[in-house]
Amino acid sequence: LIVLVFTFVIVVIILAEVLRDALRTRIGTIRLADGIEPVVSLAETARFHIFLSNTWSTGQDQVATIKRQLQLVRPGTHAFLDVDDLDDITRLDEYIAQSQLMLLFVSANYFGSRACQAEIKSTLKWRKPIVLVHEAHKGRGGKAWAEFVDECPETLEAEGLFGALPDEYVGPSTSALPGGVPDVALL
Repeated sequence: LIVLVFTFVIVVIILAEVLRDALRTRIGTIRLADGIEPVVSLAETARFHIFLSNTWSTGQDQVATIKRQLQLVRPGTHAFLDVDDLDDITRLDEYIAQSQLMLLFVSANYFGSRACQAEIKSTLKWRKPIVLVHEAHKGRGGKAWAEFVDECPETLEAEGLFGALPDEYVGPSTSALPGGVPDVALL
């Protein structure tokens, strides 16, 4: 009986390893040209590699997908997503200060959200690098970037934050990607 149990345990371990390797091969991880996985480190003051800013009504599902995909292709990535990591809304500025990079997922009502406006201002206060991603699929709260710019509050425009982004800051569109992948623009 002991031999049978031991054999069963060994078979389960081997199958788990084979399955893990098969999934990793299918999904793939980010690798450098020499085949080595890059080292992604956190500064001593950082808790998160990236903070995913979004409005719940039209961006929550998309940024949850972005977080999952980041963690699949780069295991060990610490991404802040409000539904997973926010335990106190009054600490929002602290979470942003503890993040190395900001991803602002712009979709319908993003600029109208007080929380998103606070995140933008905090991002600029802490001088965090920004990646802009905007939803282009109309059925998911998307539209052309120029239309989002028109929705930008005057308070942010007056401070020169988003109202007049030079064309060279808005990268090429990738809206032709399948599956409703959001348009990507890097700042």
